[in-house]
Amino acid sequence: MVIIATSSLSSFHSTICPPNAKIQDSSLVVSVLQTSMERGLSVAECLKFYPPVNVTTTEGENTTERGNKYFIMYGEESQSRGLGQLSFLLVSREEREWRQWVDDELVHTLPPNIYRSLSEARQTMTAVSGKSSMTIFQRFVARNIGPVALYYIGKRNIKKYNLKPDARESLYDCCNQWVEAIGCDRQFMGGATPNLADLAVYGTLSATEGLATFTDIQTHTKIGPWYSAMREIVDTPPPMT
Repeated sequence: MVIIATSSLSSFHSTICPPNAKIQDSSLVVSVLQTSMERGLSVAECLKFYPPVNVTTTEGENTTERGNKYFIMYGEESQSRGLGQLSFLLVSREEREWRQWVDDELVHTLPPNIYRSLSEARQTMTAVSGKSSMTIFQRFVARNIGPVALYYIGKRNIKKYNLKPDARESLYDCCNQWVEAIGCDRQFMGGATPNLADLAVYGTLSATEGLATFTDIQTHTKIGPWYSAMREIVDTPPPMT
């Protein structure tokens, strides 16, 4: 499997996303870009593989999403990748299922953790505001008023997504579930190299770096070796061609 480096969503929109087709779903962005690389097609051409569909959310709201968003549309020449057809299909399905797991489960454990207490919410907002272009007043509001609102949002999400009363435990469970799914015979979900599921999990957890949440998952789960290996690969510049 191939791991790709994506630019920011704003860069994606302004440079290669066609007019009136703005994409805000990071999972869809990754699928479209990977499909574009696999098939040698433009992003506009690849979007036809991901048609808009009307869906009803669990809250009963009607919205529109792009279908097939976890699928990479491989061309015939790249489908087997040296694997038997059945093996390739199983590997591809595993990658899709875990990418969806990130969106459906893992990401929902983060807000209740990074906003678990007022002190942790303040730590998060201090980190965010320090990296942004906020004015002095906006930074003051973010650091002193924002944490209160975010603390209650985190508490609400515990009930909304049926997490454990101590949200740390739910996050620990997710981290260990991921490591157990990789198993002892693989370094990454993609085998010797990361695949898009590895990238999705890493991208989600990397948002906690520098926070108490990150320290705790490194200490209380088995995620550390995998995360360190991912960081080394992500931080290594690609070879010059």
